Amino acid sequence: MSLTGTVTVLRITAKQRCYLPGASHQLMSTTCPLPKKASRTPDRVKDWFGSKGKGESIPPVFIREWVGEVVRSHYRVLYSIAYGYVRNHSSAEDLVQSSVMKALQAVKRLNDPESIVGWLAAITRNTCLEEVRRKKGKFEDPVETVKQLAAMKTIDENLFEIQTLVLEAINSLPENQAVAIRLRFLEDCDLDEIAERLGLRKNTVEVRIHRALLTLAKKPSLRALRGQSQ
Repeated sequence: MSLTGTVTVLRITAKQRCYLPGASHQLMSTTCPLPKKASRTPDRVKDWFGSKGKGESIPPVFIREWVGEVVRSHYRVLYSIAYGYVRNHSSAEDLVQSSVMKALQAVKRLNDPESIVGWLAAITRNTCLEEVRRKKGKFEDPVETVKQLAAMKTIDENLFEIQTLVLEAINSLPENQAVAIRLRFLEDCDLDEIAERLGLRKNTVEVRIHRALLTLAKKPSLRALRGQSQ
C-alpha cells in the first residue's frame, strides 16, 4: 500500500465515531476535541526541573498538578495505547491509571519537562507490555463484552474491529514513532504542535512520521483495510 493509502486509512478510521463497549469516551473521534494548542510548560515547572535539588526533594504539589493536567489533555492518546494492547475497556483504564501512578513516582527522573508526553506514552507502553506478559494476553472477557454490546442501542461492529486493528498496528511501531502518529491522526495535531508537545524539532517529527507510515504501509492488515475504505 502506498503512503497516501496509509494516510487515508488512518484519517478515515480516526474520523469515524466508534463507542467502546461500556465506555463513556470514544476510541477515535473528532467529536471529543482537545485544545488545539498545547499549553506551555509553566516557568516554575521548568525551574523545578532545572534545580539542583530536584532529585533530593519530594515533588511539590504544583508538579503533581501539572502532570495531572498533561494526562487529562492527552488521555485519549494514553488510553489508545493501552486499549490497543488489551482490547478491553476496564483493563485499559486500569493500565493508564497504573502508568500515571508510576509517572508521578518517577517524575524526578524526567530530564526535560517539554518531552513529558512521549515519556508518559513510553511508561504506558511498558506497563502494558508487563501486564500482557503477566497475563499471557488473556484480557477480554467474552461474557462481559457480549453484555456490554447488547446494552448498546447502536454499534458498528465492523468499524469497531477496524479501529482496533489500526491501534494494534500503531502500537507495533517503535514508541517514538507511534506517539507522533497518535498525535497526528488521533488528535489531529499539526507538525509544529507535535514538535512542541514532544519537545522535538519539526524535522525530527517529520522523519518519524514518514518512517512510521512506511512501516504501516507494509502491514497486511492495513492493506486489507485500504480496500474496505474505498
